[in-house]
Amino acid sequence: MMDPEIEVKMKQQLTDKVELVKKHMAWEAEKCLLAKKKLENRYKAVVQTERILVKCFEGNHSVASYRTPVPSEDFQRMLNECQEVLEASRPTTVSEAITRPTTHAVDRPEGADTAALSGTVKVDKTRGGHKTSKAMEKAEARRASRLFRQEQWSKLMSVKPDHDKDDPEDVAIYEHAKLTIGDYKLKSGKDYVIPENQRMTATKKRQELLLLRNEILVRKQDFNKHLLSLRDYKTQLIGKIEELTSTVNEIQDQLPVHLQVAVPPVPTLDNEELPERVYEYTKESLWKFKDDLAAREEAERKAKAGGGDDFGGFGGFGGGGGDTGGQAPTEEGKKEEPPGETESSVDREERDQQDEEIDGKPKEDSFTLDDSSQELSPAEKRLNEEQQECNLYERDRLLKEIRRLKSEFDHDVANLRHEKVCLDIQLKMADLRHINLFKELELLKDFEKRETTYTTRYNTKKQEKKQAERKIREVQNTVNAKEKEYNRLQEEEKALDASFLEQVAESKFKDFLLKVFRKKIKRAKKEVKATDGDEEGESDEDESDSDWSDSDEEDEGGENKLDDTTCPQGCEEELFDLACQLREKRLDIEDALGEEKKLLDTLKKDLESLKKKAKIMEAGVKTADSDLQAFQLEKQQKLNELDQIVVLKLSQILHYSKTPGPPTSLAQTLVFNASEKRRLEKRITELQIEKQQEAKHFSELKQRHIELSRAKKMMLTKVQELQEKADTAMMLKFGKLVDLDLLEGVYINRKAEELRSKIEAVESGKDKALVELEERIDREKSRFLEILRENTRRLNKIAELLQLKKDLERKLDARLKT
Repeated sequence: MMDPEIEVKMKQQLTDKVELVKKHMAWEAEKCLLAKKKLENRYKAVVQTERILVKCFEGNHSVASYRTPVPSEDFQRMLNECQEVLEASRPTTVSEAITRPTTHAVDRPEGADTAALSGTVKVDKTRGGHKTSKAMEKAEARRASRLFRQEQWSKLMSVKPDHDKDDPEDVAIYEHAKLTIGDYKLKSGKDYVIPENQRMTATKKRQELLLLRNEILVRKQDFNKHLLSLRDYKTQLIGKIEELTSTVNEIQDQLPVHLQVAVPPVPTLDNEELPERVYEYTKESLWKFKDDLAAREEAERKAKAGGGDDFGGFGGFGGGGGDTGGQAPTEEGKKEEPPGETESSVDREERDQQDEEIDGKPKEDSFTLDDSSQELSPAEKRLNEEQQECNLYERDRLLKEIRRLKSEFDHDVANLRHEKVCLDIQLKMADLRHINLFKELELLKDFEKRETTYTTRYNTKKQEKKQAERKIREVQNTVNAKEKEYNRLQEEEKALDASFLEQVAESKFKDFLLKVFRKKIKRAKKEVKATDGDEEGESDEDESDSDWSDSDEEDEGGENKLDDTTCPQGCEEELFDLACQLREKRLDIEDALGEEKKLLDTLKKDLESLKKKAKIMEAGVKTADSDLQAFQLEKQQKLNELDQIVVLKLSQILHYSKTPGPPTSLAQTLVFNASEKRRLEKRITELQIEKQQEAKHFSELKQRHIELSRAKKMMLTKVQELQEKADTAMMLKFGKLVDLDLLEGVYINRKAEELRSKIEAVESGKDKALVELEERIDREKSRFLEILRENTRRLNKIAELLQLKKDLERKLDARLKT
């Protein structure tokens, strides 16, 4: 009898040991799992498609896939960036560049009259307002029509081509011709100038390298997809052939032995066609691998201990361990053989047994069949023969179907194999191109620093030139605006003088008023403050405190000093005050003219200095451009020194030489596309035809120009006649030439017409109220008459009744008396 405490202690120890063993096993399993994942990540995860071999059913032809790796994250990121840059910098198509510019139509827009008349005054069209409203509508219609013609004229002038600039359509056609004319420059020439859009940099070359690698990968992936689909199709065919073979075997079982034929075995997929089988395992295969590994290690240990037999110094890799090492794989191969291969071997054994039975004596079953057949009736025999013929036909048909499926699949494999050969050639050329691009990239990296320096300097100079040109345009626009303002002030001064002369033309004190008007006085300059209120106040103070000086027209002695503070006797006070007011306006205009003149001179000086700086910047840009071109030429010469591999056939070599026979060397030969050469030869004839067409078109345009010139002269003559006619009519009507716009504004006073229309509307309302009152009075009079008549009738009735009462009283009194 064991002590319970000892028993519990022993059970606890046993449980602890079991837990420890489980932990060790879990740790070992986790370790093996991590090792497996590492191996998969190192060898399997980096491979996108393994090498898969698809074989023919009959024959030794086969086609293999490309072993493609999984693109790295860095490569995918760089490729995406490259594609984004190319998509952003994608140029517009040539058809878009040659598209004719859209001509703005000058047709009258819909609703132009209503839009132009939207600001007209609404007039009450009652009584006399009809005439006024019609006049205003006519005036507004004329003004709208004139505004519409001005808009048409401005649109027409906006699309007028500049004589100093080229037609955009011709420029687009010229650029298209430069790109497609086929002017091939020899890059190895000393005078070769690299176009700006063809200048190669390390970034562009890196983009080409990435795109080429991506194209190679895409081509391989596409081919692998076709091959995998073909392998899947083969798997389906194997299943179908297996069904057909089982049907053939069933039919053969119903046939006699001498009519049976050998049935082809069912094809299978081997490990080369299904490489993923390598990664498939079971528990039994793992135990088997462990036993084989232990046996192999034991054999190696024995071989090292015995010094090796038969093969001397090869140790554990041969000699004593050879038998064990050679048997283990065989047994493993037999146990792990795919199911398809086992079935095919069984079918071969059955076929061999059938052949032996056919070659030897017939079995007892055959004698039994023959004995039983003798007992069958003729009808049964005929039915058996018909059934046998049907079975033979069905068997031959199924066998032909199997052969047809195999033949078609073999044909598909051959076609895919041919495609792969062509693709291999293209990929080899791409690999060679990849090597050349890499060499060019390494060379461009050496020039990258210098190129960045030259390009930065050129771009800086060009940017400075653009800024200077923009500043010149701004200053030029400011100068033009100031010149217009200066001319406007001059015209205003002339108009002011003419207006004053017209006012004082009939006055007796004309000379005195002119002296007052033209007197030059010195005024204090007005100080500008921050706020507008201060400016107004100070300007008033400056005007009140201004210093008046003597006129230049006064005598030096001061005897005939002009007194412009008081109006002389006999002169109209209004004209004197007008002269003083207009003098103030004239002085303001002169001060403004002086300031504008100073500012205009300053702007012109600044413009001249900017133009000089622009010329210097232009020279700097040309220098930087020439330096950049020299650097690009040097870089191109270095690139030309790299060897380029070009695959040519003998039929593609056409050597022009004075000496007969093939050339001894192709070192000085130019490689050119034959189709481009034929296109250029064809282009010669096309250019001759185009030259004739353009000459004909030029003559037509010349004739058209002559006709348009004549029409222009006729129109100018007609315009001149109409202008003279309009001036004559204006002189007859107004006595002088007036501005029609101003005339329209003076001809109809909108405010007065609006007030007049309001007065008419009020009068019309009052008239209506008066008519209503008169009608009401008439109604009241009629009512009064009716009431009066009714009262009269009632009074008459009362009178009659009173008279009747008196008569009755009189008769009653008379009767009482009697």
